[in-house]
Amino acid sequence: MAPPHFIAPVLAGLVFAGCTDRDRELAPVIPPLPAETVRRAKAGDAAAQFALADRCRALEQSKLMLHWLRESAERGYPLAQTSLGVLYLNGDGVPLDLSLIHISEPTRPY
Repeated sequence: MAPPHFIAPVLAGLVFAGCTDRDRELAPVIPPLPAETVRRAKAGDAAAQFALADRCRALEQSKLMLHWLRESAERGYPLAQTSLGVLYLNGDGVPLDLSLIHISEPTRPY
């Protein structure tokens, strides 16, 4: 005899209900940056500064993230410049200021 059709949805609902409660307790694990990366960032390495900004973003340390992102962007790091431009464009964590955004024409291969 086949089980009633309502048993599978009920069992699935119980399984998913147990998963959602457990997932609320999970937090992302953010590994620390190597000390060498921090040292390089403080010494002016733009890539290391961007890595430090990204870590601060993950830890929701917005003031530190902006500090390191600006430092990296000022040193010409393209990912930092783009990220900072998007933040200014959207007013995300910084005052909306379109005058700080510099948009150039894309280069064409022909």
